[in-house]
Amino acid sequence: MSKVQTKANQRFVMYIPSALRDEVECWVDKMNMTYAEFGREAFEHYISNKKREERNRELAETCRIFERQNNTVFADWRQPDMESWRT
Repeated sequence: MSKVQTKANQRFVMYIPSALRDEVECWVDKMNMTYAEFGREAFEHYISNKKREERNRELAETCRIFERQNNTVFADWRQPDMESWRT
């Protein structure tokens, strides 16, 4: 039984609209790079941005959880705190 091996650098084909193709060609020419370099860099930036968006969503949710917890603690201590000031 033979194992299926994957190549480290596999090629894939992606069809894009001609307007986007024209824009990519302009950037590739302007930056004096290959299409492969441009594609790798574009995907790296895209994935980096997606990861940042995910971290920001998680942070926002953590902040909402903290705010709810903080408001609960504040409400629990408001009455005893007000009573201690009166005495």
